[in-house]
Amino acid sequence: MAAAVTPTACRRCCCLLIAHLPHAMARAAVDVEDLLVRVKTGAEDELAAVAREVAALAGDGRLGEDDDEDGLLVPALLARLAAAGTADARVSVMAALRRLAGCVAGESKVS
Repeated sequence: MAAAVTPTACRRCCCLLIAHLPHAMARAAVDVEDLLVRVKTGAEDELAAVAREVAALAGDGRLGEDDDEDGLLVPALLARLAAAGTADARVSVMAALRRLAGCVAGESKVS
């Protein structure tokens, strides 16, 4: 009889698999549409979290202007910055915008 797979065990397996992917494969998958939806519809804490994620991806060279083909991520971040109610959300969004600006200027994006 096979052992039952729990969600926790499944997440551990997925994390282990992702951690051992070759470097090139691990850096290829950035879902800009998912980031955009989370920026537009997330609550304040979700906005701060996704902004930190965007900043980290941009800082690692995994997200830049080539990835956001429609050019919607920066305007969405700016719109949410104007309406952000918490300091954490505002600071996180500003950091993400700064990192994305660096990518556009060629500072971080790895070719």
